[in-house]
Amino acid sequence: MKKFFKNNAGIIVGAIYALTLRLIFNIRGLDEAFSLFSITFIWLTPIAIGLIPLFYATDEQIKDWKFRVSSPVCTVIVFFLLCFLTRIEDLICLWVILIPYMLGALTCGLIVGATIQKRRRSKGTLLTIIILPFLTCPIEQQFSTPTNSYTVITRITINATPQTI
Repeated sequence: MKKFFKNNAGIIVGAIYALTLRLIFNIRGLDEAFSLFSITFIWLTPIAIGLIPLFYATDEQIKDWKFRVSSPVCTVIVFFLLCFLTRIEDLICLWVILIPYMLGALTCGLIVGATIQKRRRSKGTLLTIIILPFLTCPIEQQFSTPTNSYTVITRITINATPQTI
């Protein structure tokens, strides 16, 4: 059991971090700062949770491209399972955010995973990644979301007299 947690610590920490973000971004009263319907939550969060297991990886694991792809994806899957099992989200909601979360996790695993080995020794990098969604979402909320209402009028012209119709 100890070996399981040691081998999967990054996935577990990443999934719990994502669940924590999900809960914080939905707290009533924090609507002005955090929103589930933000670019930060949809695109930046999967990148952040995809990077967390890579920081927990050993040097041998981080060199393997299969690990750099699978561990971020597994983190997203575990996060989705936690959301579904705790009934925070339904399957349809998870299905909607599946594509951005998988794209974010895969991208960070492939592109950023290669550079982590060199830079992960600096102590502030992981902390910066963890804090990033909390910093960017309040800034994003300061910009108004454009909303417009449109009216559609449909007319059908019939070339016939009223007696013919």
